[in-house]
Amino acid sequence: MRITIPREREREIAPAGSHDTTCYAVVDLGTQNTLYGAKRQLYVAWELPKELNSRGKPFVVGKFYNLTGDARGNLRQDLESWFGRVLDQAELEELDLLEELIGRTGTLGLAHQTTPQGQTRAVVTSIMLPRRGTAERMRTMNAPIIFGLEDGLDRKAYDDLPEWLRNIVARSPASSRSRDAAGLNQ
Repeated sequence: MRITIPREREREIAPAGSHDTTCYAVVDLGTQNTLYGAKRQLYVAWELPKELNSRGKPFVVGKFYNLTGDARGNLRQDLESWFGRVLDQAELEELDLLEELIGRTGTLGLAHQTTPQGQTRAVVTSIMLPRRGTAERMRTMNAPIIFGLEDGLDRKAYDDLPEWLRNIVARSPASSRSRDAAGLNQ
């Protein structure tokens, strides 16, 4: 009798370059511990409808953001680049990211980076306005992933998250309190 270690499955990654994209996921991760202390975070993901993997599905890529409106923050800089204009404070405060981003098209810049473990990853380097002639909004090919914590925990939306995102959200104190109140932590 023997037990062997299976060969690591080769991962397909989105090609580097400039791509048409549609936002299909916006997830409030709650407050997470970072190198710079506790920060509220957001995960945004895009699909590349013209770049299909070997299963015929669009490649998907995502980016983590600190949820801040500070002009120096990556989120605000990327939103302004994506929307093609500077956002004033009043506009930022009224912006519903779930409603505004899902289905919004753009042009995504991707680069390949190698992790310390030797894995190559596609990393979002920029998000800009969609190419001229492209609709501002499109229906996504993947089922949209939408999750927010501001109105309490929506159990169905939480259960519908991919497991790896549920695990991140579960580390958030706001999520833990909401799950306690909903009786999910027992």
